Amino acid sequence: MRELEAAAHGDLGSLVDLFSGVEVRALTRAMSLAADIQREADNISQVIGAVRDALQQRGTSSKEEWNRAKELSGNLLDYARDQIEEVVAQLRREVGPQLAESEFFADSESANSRRSGYYRFQVLEAAKRHDYFANLRDHHAWTRLVLRAGTQAEILVSFHTLGRDFRGVVVGSLVFFKREETEGHQAQVTDLTPLTDEVFQVNYLEQGSLVEERFRKWFRDGLIRGLDRWYRGL
Repeated sequence: MRELEAAAHGDLGSLVDLFSGVEVRALTRAMSLAADIQREADNISQVIGAVRDALQQRGTSSKEEWNRAKELSGNLLDYARDQIEEVVAQLRREVGPQLAESEFFADSESANSRRSGYYRFQVLEAAKRHDYFANLRDHHAWTRLVLRAGTQAEILVSFHTLGRDFRGVVVGSLVFFKREETEGHQAQVTDLTPLTDEVFQVNYLEQGSLVEERFRKWFRDGLIRGLDRWYRGL
């Protein structure tokens, strides 16, 4: 967010204004709730019922607002998929003829789709490295770059919710790993490596344009690291 970036450069004014605005809005909602209750209620039962109804409505509103983070992450997933497809085209054109029996392709899955539960091990292992709780049950979407040249390497972008209970933050992780065949002819995940120093966070309060600007740099830097790691392993 611009306020956080300004604070990082010593300008705390915007950040203070942001927090103050959040507090004012919260207080305003609370005062509005009290006013509505007073107007509508004539006895204790009505007061309690009004509180119940108001809280239920507020909870629904919050969830609808929080879901904006999922929508924003969907746009980022589309961007990542398009970028990976461009990389695939370039690899096929420039590297394929120089690398015998190579194959490159892109693959993706949106949230709540048939394969959205794939890559659970990779995502949870990366979350351990970054020290946070990845919630794939509530939301999980991914896209990947597959690099086959002898062994198979993959660069995976995963979007999932943060924490055990969704509160309007979606996390993006970017990892590199290999699939190697064991003696029992089973595919084993090896060399799993996070490709970014920090995960990418999507907050439901952020402006879409600012989120996309941050993501482009985060994703580009991680993708470069992943391709370099693959090349060094050839």
